[in-house]
Amino acid sequence: MDQLIYHYTDLNSLLGIIGSDSKNLTFWGSRYDCMNDPLDYQFAKNRLLPKMMDVAYEISKEQNFPKYALKEIDTIPYIVSFSKKKDDFLMWRMYNAKVALVLDKCYFSEAMPNRALIECEYVDQGLSNIRESFFRIDEQISNCINISANTSRISTFIKEKSFETEGEVRLATWDYYDKDGNKLILSDCKEDGKSVCSEVKSRVNANGKMVLFKKFYIDKNSLAGIIVHSYSQVEFKNIQNILRSFLISKSFSREVFENITLTNAYPFNL
Repeated sequence: MDQLIYHYTDLNSLLGIIGSDSKNLTFWGSRYDCMNDPLDYQFAKNRLLPKMMDVAYEISKEQNFPKYALKEIDTIPYIVSFSKKKDDFLMWRMYNAKVALVLDKCYFSEAMPNRALIECEYVDQGLSNIRESFFRIDEQISNCINISANTSRISTFIKEKSFETEGEVRLATWDYYDKDGNKLILSDCKEDGKSVCSEVKSRVNANGKMVLFKKFYIDKNSLAGIIVHSYSQVEFKNIQNILRSFLISKSFSREVFENITLTNAYPFNL
């Protein structure tokens, strides 16, 4: 169904997501320059954002109202990645994932300050379709956070065309800094501790890289099931039984722990 999205991850992260809070799922949103693919960040910063600024100024002139460009404000995104792709072999491989959380988007949809869940737009190398993507993302962000988006917020959800097979859906929040590096709280982006922890935390990931992140809180009822990536029925049954017991102990609904399924996304016939 269209309202379902998938979060591919490892078992350790899964336990943190579903076990950290009694009422919510807890996701860790990495700062943009700490994400797994540095090319994604470089594309946005060096190629996409300058072009986006050009588009923003064109639109501002056409509408005679400069609502898009925030001058001398540095906008830093924190992102959690989801996918529209269900049980997809390439996604399992990309994230080296053991499980995929099945999530209902309707529990993400409430408008909140400074937080948005948006399906990514993909643009070609020449950025020829950038204007159309700009408008589509602007409209979606406005619906999510009840304000007009700015250029940096919009660029968070636009990626290079070669990544289109990911079908990525991003949950994002932003920090804002002036030209001297001082943190700003914009009037249209007040902090909301119920949906995002404003404090920036740090950790070292499995690859030994330091990552800065923020925590996102999503209603636990959003969890609709879990897909387990395993080539062994014995291993799957063991993980399934452990996860069911854990979900029961955390007061998840019966529908969730009865919907722990084995992957069908094999690269070959066993």
